[in-house]
Amino acid sequence: MSDRDVKKHILSKYRSDIATLAGYMPSKQITLAELNNGVRRITLASGLEHEIDDSEASRLLSAVPYYFWDLMKIPIIFYYIRWNDGSVTYRVQGDVWQRRLVEILLTGDYSSTGISEITSEEFRRLLKSYKSLIFVSIGGNI
Repeated sequence: MSDRDVKKHILSKYRSDIATLAGYMPSKQITLAELNNGVRRITLASGLEHEIDDSEASRLLSAVPYYFWDLMKIPIIFYYIRWNDGSVTYRVQGDVWQRRLVEILLTGDYSSTGISEITSEEFRRLLKSYKSLIFVSIGGNI
């Protein structure tokens, strides 16, 4: 097998693996108002369904003021970033309302901009309490 064939094979495998992983991402998000109304399933890009844990849904709804429920969506999607220095952060995907949701869950309060990036420790805290409400997209080195 030539070097060119090996390179093509590796690239093909990489693309296949990325497509498989993308199938596990949500195809759409639901509002907290929908969550409050009993919606507990989210369709993934692959067509499979992901079920939200009832106790996590209750905790989330009790942590967020009801007047934000039509504006904030779940699941929360993070972009994993590994920096060249070896450190890791998680960037919140979505608009200011998603960033505010993360801020409320971490601090109990919110600002005009929310939190756009969190540390590994903050991510673990969120994941411990809301594991069925969080998805992570993998990034490269920066």
